[in-house]
Amino acid sequence: VSRAQLRHAHAAVAAGARLVCASGEAIPCADASFDIVFCDHGAMSFCDPDRAVAEVARVLRPGGIFAMIEHNPWNPATRIIVSRTPVDADAILLNSSEARSLQQHAGLRDRGTDYFLYLPEKLYRKAGLIESTLRHVPLGGQYIAYSQK
Repeated sequence: VSRAQLRHAHAAVAAGARLVCASGEAIPCADASFDIVFCDHGAMSFCDPDRAVAEVARVLRPGGIFAMIEHNPWNPATRIIVSRTPVDADAILLNSSEARSLQQHAGLRDRGTDYFLYLPEKLYRKAGLIESTLRHVPLGGQYIAYSQK
């Protein structure tokens, strides 16, 4: 996330909300600081995903939600795209069960997983019903794993 993206996000959120962009291995916030933590394709970039998710658990308030979006290695198109993307050269793709295991190891309770991006983005708006119908089929290009403290 760039500083410009963070400024844009600050302008778009409700008054009083606090957004923080930080390395997952050292979140510069006190324990139990957040009601929700959102990580978009971050775990595959961390040297130590266990530590990163433990940091998320540390900064979540009791009852807080962690939403983790990752590329789905079970999707053949995703594997091809990631293998051809220079910024992802060293990426480690986590499947959804590995993501949920990381969350549970950090003391978070599994709250479900949704899969999406079955269709190209250009078709998504026209075929939203297909996407929502398939959200529990573990073959979408990406997934979001939810957990709660």
